[in-house]
Amino acid sequence: MKLAFCLFNYFPYGGLQQDFLTILNTCITRGHQIDVYTMQWEGDQPENIHLHCHPQKAMTNHGRAKAFSEAMQKIFSTISYDVVIGFNKMPGLDIYFAADHCFIKDVHKSLSFLPRYLTYHALEKAVFEPKACTKILVLTETQKKDFIKYYQTSPERFFLLPPYIDLNFQNIENYTRARESFRIELGLSPEDKMILMVASFFSTKGLDRALKALAALPFPAHLFIVGGDDPAPYLSFIKKSGIAQYVHFMSAQKNVMPFYAAADIFFHPAYREAGGKVLLEALMARLPILTTAVCGHSIHVTNANAGIVLSSPFDQTQCDQALFSLLNNKDILENFKKNADFYVKSHNFFELGKIVADIIGETAIAQER
Repeated sequence: MKLAFCLFNYFPYGGLQQDFLTILNTCITRGHQIDVYTMQWEGDQPENIHLHCHPQKAMTNHGRAKAFSEAMQKIFSTISYDVVIGFNKMPGLDIYFAADHCFIKDVHKSLSFLPRYLTYHALEKAVFEPKACTKILVLTETQKKDFIKYYQTSPERFFLLPPYIDLNFQNIENYTRARESFRIELGLSPEDKMILMVASFFSTKGLDRALKALAALPFPAHLFIVGGDDPAPYLSFIKKSGIAQYVHFMSAQKNVMPFYAAADIFFHPAYREAGGKVLLEALMARLPILTTAVCGHSIHVTNANAGIVLSSPFDQTQCDQALFSLLNNKDILENFKKNADFYVKSHNFFELGKIVADIIGETAIAQER
């Protein structure tokens, strides 16, 4: 098959980008001819693809998104593909991988006249409006319900993806062996308390909330942040709060498994998160979790009884108290670890690449008919 993959920007450590690469690599191994269209590509390029970079010179993110979408429509009008797969919202897609939430759900009506709103609304509408034919892959039932509510999308166009994870995370021995040695490498003693965040976009993943909760603790604890964002906006608060020696920005990492192994708690107080694959990774690592109810995959934390899910709307005091209670009670942590272990062993976590590649193949066959 001849496939087109469309993504605004590729960088190695974003959750969406990792899913994109997983699906791409599976399609490569199946022998498909693949063109990848993006505005920017950072990092290694897979072999056996044709990479087409179309940088846009607009002044804003939404301006670049609109310009890129228009460029793709011109390309699709001249080149025929069996299936066009998009990882951002735009017209002309046969399949959309919905790693994001419903845009207009969270935008106040008073902002609906702004160019940013108009642009993103139009791109979203092109995928979800009733007359569109795009097949939509969603991570959670909540996403599906939201899109149907706001766009009256036909339910038959949705495909709910099962929980998926990198198979490497399923080997628990990787964590038990790595914990002691990696904590030494990080400069931590066995008694030190270690909190882990894994996030590429600090502002949406709630780093400010995590730092406030850390500063409110009556005892020291180390917060390690693994991710490729800029820490500069948070440095003033860190310094004023007297927690500088306990906050560690580790940048993005090719291998995050040792961090999961070394940590005592996984902290993900996100403002918005359609899914949150990192929550599944933490479950796989049998790591107690503190997160927010807005995360789609927080349902697995609740079902597993493997941590604390903070209610909405978010309350910082509740968050502070939850972090304190977790770090201050070893019995609670051990129970959450055991519950996570039982949940992981009794549930199937799937290979994303295979699932989506099969859907791509089925879509191509259906379109031939």
